[in-house]
Amino acid sequence: MVKKQILKVNTFGKLKIYNKTSEFPQEKKRSAQVELLLIYLILNRNLAINNQQLITLLWPNGDADKPEGALRNLVYRVRKEMRMLFDFPVDCIKAKGRSYYWNLEIKCQVDYEPIIRLSKKIKLENDPIRKYQFCLEMVSRYQGEILPDFNYSSWVFELNKSIKQKVIDAIDDTITVLNQYKMNKEILDICNKNIDDMMFYEIKLNAYYNCGNYNEALSFYHWVVDYYHSKYGLEVSQNLKIIYNLVLNKQSLLSMNIDQLDNYLNHDDNKNALYLDYDLFKSVYQYTCRMVQQTMQPQVLALLTLVKEKEEADIEKGHLLLKQVINENLKSNDVFSKVNQLQFALILNCSNIESAKLPLQNIDEAFVKAGKAIGFKLTSELKLII
Repeated sequence: MVKKQILKVNTFGKLKIYNKTSEFPQEKKRSAQVELLLIYLILNRNLAINNQQLITLLWPNGDADKPEGALRNLVYRVRKEMRMLFDFPVDCIKAKGRSYYWNLEIKCQVDYEPIIRLSKKIKLENDPIRKYQFCLEMVSRYQGEILPDFNYSSWVFELNKSIKQKVIDAIDDTITVLNQYKMNKEILDICNKNIDDMMFYEIKLNAYYNCGNYNEALSFYHWVVDYYHSKYGLEVSQNLKIIYNLVLNKQSLLSMNIDQLDNYLNHDDNKNALYLDYDLFKSVYQYTCRMVQQTMQPQVLALLTLVKEKEEADIEKGHLLLKQVINENLKSNDVFSKVNQLQFALILNCSNIESAKLPLQNIDEAFVKAGKAIGFKLTSELKLII
């Protein structure tokens, strides 16, 4: 029997395992394989995991020469590095036959697990006040994605999906009850937490509407529209538009003068380039062509293409990286769109090809820093719109 030990485990953000005196991992000694094995055993600490499961988890592409030996070495490293958290000899990982499991005498407090327990309490609770209190605590604890450094691993992706769904279901259950009691202030308390989900935004907009906070509803709707366009290049949901139209029916409470309208249309918190879906980009391009003919002020059309340098390069990763780099390196009056998974089209507010080369050079340099590591290079083509 070992002395009572409690480790706290932070999974939101960077992985951190600690007690009163020490913490793991030390920044200079970080190893993705060591951390992945350790956190998997902690989160599944009531199970014995056989060797083959762990080998598949750690080397999904089968790129370990001697997987059984590699696994033993990794277990040895985890045990060695974790001993620094204790002032007496103890192995945090136990072995039984051809399986490994977490030493249950070492207790772990994992930050997201109370969220799961609260989601279950919420489902079982009938009293609206207690339901609201449980829900408020749950959304206060929830911080979005867990283990973001390991989101390439399928089990981390599935776990995040499961946690988020439990949170959303519990919120939906709570809101349904609070709506029955017309507890709109309490609904807004819950919805003021930062959860990126369209259903959550629908609930919040509807709560503003039910409370009579029409100006807040209007501002919030416009924020969601801008946010979804800039981050995802998507339109908001049909339900959100329906609630928005209900708000607009209160027109007398939302009237504005021409100066206020001009200020709203010109106001933009997003200082990056504007991402458009392809159909809308096509319309903007055709409009730009007409304006260029009328004003005789040319603009530039650019085409950026991802080229794989490694056969195993992940196209989705390359696509998302390039989209982010373009967004961060163009001016706010430039627009761009996805043509396909390997190409983006850009309309640059430049009067000649030479001036358009500078932003493309910035994009290329920014992409090379991260893109080379994931197996891509970037090519570009430019054409004057005249």
